[in-house]
Amino acid sequence: MSGAAGNDETPAPLKKFQHRLAAGIPAATILGRSNATAVPSPTIRITAVAVAGSSHSDAADWFELTNIGRAAVDSTGWKMDDNSFLAASAVALSGVTSINPGQSVVCAETSHLATTKAAFISAWFAGRALRRSQWALIPAAAWV
Repeated sequence: MSGAAGNDETPAPLKKFQHRLAAGIPAATILGRSNATAVPSPTIRITAVAVAGSSHSDAADWFELTNIGRAAVDSTGWKMDDNSFLAASAVALSGVTSINPGQSVVCAETSHLATTKAAFISAWFAGRALRRSQWALIPAAAWV
């Protein structure tokens, strides 16, 4: 009886109930029990965004990504796009390949990371260094 509930032909006490739904697919598969590997929930959050505009040299457009999880996250190959709406125009976040648990990455528009980083820390944090942070370089030309 394909696609219906029924008993197997195994003699007692090894007899088991076969329950099938949806055109013969075992119910356990449909109801969430399978041999598939679980995919963990994303642990990266966008925790800050500033769209001051490219004319602000001390703190132009930037955003912050934070790993709220318990394991490092590989960020190799991650890209961003400011306004083209074209995947082909996205620009790689350079300088960061992994984000550790509890760590934040400030992604800033710049061609001169050291200068921009110092100006950013001065403008946003009164010159105090940020703990557990990294910086990603996004070429200024990418922020269209």
